[in-house]
Amino acid sequence: MVFTSLEHEWIQNIIGLMEHVLDLKIKVNYTTNLVHFNKYYDDEIEGSKTLKSDMGSADTMYGYIWLNAEEHTKRPVSELLNTIIHEMLHIKHPEESEEWIVKETNKFISIASE
Repeated sequence: MVFTSLEHEWIQNIIGLMEHVLDLKIKVNYTTNLVHFNKYYDDEIEGSKTLKSDMGSADTMYGYIWLNAEEHTKRPVSELLNTIIHEMLHIKHPEESEEWIVKETNKFISIASE
């Protein structure tokens, strides 16, 4: 599954909006291609490896986000919005813990824990 052109436009608009809300000093780009993302993502710097089962991932050095289109097309749009904001918060605050990022993300849009 892939995102439609309308979904890609929506994602890009959300990213642009959140760049301003978070006052990011870097232009954020995204991809849905994990192979492409992993060519640029340095997991030694980040400390973890992006898996196909992940909902998304961010390269905090370059402001590059991977979104798992296959998983997100099966879920409510609120989860996609949550993932975008979550990954952008990693870019804004690379030193913060995962728990802190989740807490901050939930201030924007919270999804139910499974």
